[in-house]
Amino acid sequence: MKVTHFFILKKGVIYWAKTVLVTGSGRGLGSCIVETLSENGFNVIINYNKSKEKAEEFAAVMD
Repeated sequence: MKVTHFFILKKGVIYWAKTVLVTGSGRGLGSCIVETLSENGFNVIINYNKSKEKAEEFAAVMD
């Protein structure tokens, strides 16, 4: 999948972003979203709640 734009709509204003926080991105669907965005030139922030080890392993692979 090619992602070229990511925007945030807040109070009727559109903000274009190149840095994205993906919650739950240490595993599963979140990690797939991080991979896709990263491959398309976005800076991503990996976030986790209970899967610290998996998130750290995933971050090492993405680095």
